[in-house]
Amino acid sequence: MALEHLVALPPGPVRVRLDRSELNLAERGGFEACWAGEETNDLEVLEVDAYRSLVKAHLAEVYRLREGQDPPGITLNLASHQLIDDLVGWSKLNAQNR
Repeated sequence: MALEHLVALPPGPVRVRLDRSELNLAERGGFEACWAGEETNDLEVLEVDAYRSLVKAHLAEVYRLREGQDPPGITLNLASHQLIDDLVGWSKLNAQNR
């Protein structure tokens, strides 16, 4: 149930692999990120807001599979914003490694 996308962040495009199938929505992390190289022509670059929509849908599906019901809206919103914030933080910490 992993997703892979290119996300446009201020330092540059990042390839993100999202897999939270073993995590609770409230837990941090659940993604792998690396700077996008030239081999990214197979993926469309998404703006952060578009990626957040995909993240929310993915996290909702993970929750449904694990809990058998829809997630509370506030929990889903917080989890998606937290993941995006963590991703932006990762990009700032690793901007020198581009």
